[in-house]
Amino acid sequence: MELFFLLVQAALLILAGTMVLRVREELQLLVRQATSQQQSEQIKRLHEELQQTLREVRTTLSEAIVQLEERITRAEQVLHLLEAHMPDVPEMPPDSRSTAQRVPVERILALADAGRDVKEIARLTGVAEGEVSLVLQLRAQRAERSHTHPEETSSGNFTRGNEGTDE
Repeated sequence: MELFFLLVQAALLILAGTMVLRVREELQLLVRQATSQQQSEQIKRLHEELQQTLREVRTTLSEAIVQLEERITRAEQVLHLLEAHMPDVPEMPPDSRSTAQRVPVERILALADAGRDVKEIARLTGVAEGEVSLVLQLRAQRAERSHTHPEETSSGNFTRGNEGTDE
């Protein structure tokens, strides 16, 4: 009889051990699922934050473009006023413009869009700081003009028709 109780006790111990292993496996599975769910929630939060940041960047860039185009328009107005008050200054013939040194307008605008300041753009392009500032002001004024008078441009956006020239 004692042997029977020992066998029953051994069987119960084996059964208890098996149950402990199974509970352990289930707990590990639950932990993995919880971790996976937490990671999924973190990814969703990060995705939402990234989308919000992108919306803010787009808004900031749009506002900056508008301001730049406004400054370009104002600079063009000042330039026209200066030209009107200086009638004795001869204009460059169209042929000489091709031999004159050209301002790398596209590169200046790209560097400005990349967040470079006027001094750094001047250093990188070999163009005087005043010329760099003027290019940026002209773009801003053009933006202002197209923003306040959308009928003046076909798309309402800044067009780069004269870039790369002295115009």
